[in-house]
Amino acid sequence: MTEEEAKTKWCPFARSQTEDREAAPAVNRTLQGHIDIGCHCIGSRCMAWRDATFTESIYTEPSSSDTGVRHEKRPGGFCGLAGKP
Repeated sequence: MTEEEAKTKWCPFARSQTEDREAAPAVNRTLQGHIDIGCHCIGSRCMAWRDATFTESIYTEPSSSDTGVRHEKRPGGFCGLAGKP
């Protein structure tokens, strides 16, 4: 996935402070169970982020000079904590 796509995903290791008090616990979900806004993936700023190049197949109408399949490489990455995709 692209780094921008990853930044929209929840990270189970991210924590944020919900209150301004020192004794308040750091959490990754609200009391209602919603994802806390500060707990998304930080992409390449994370030590677990692994850069990768993905090949995307694009299909078009085949012709006599074209097979109808084009392969494009696009940069991206993945969370190394979960292993390779």
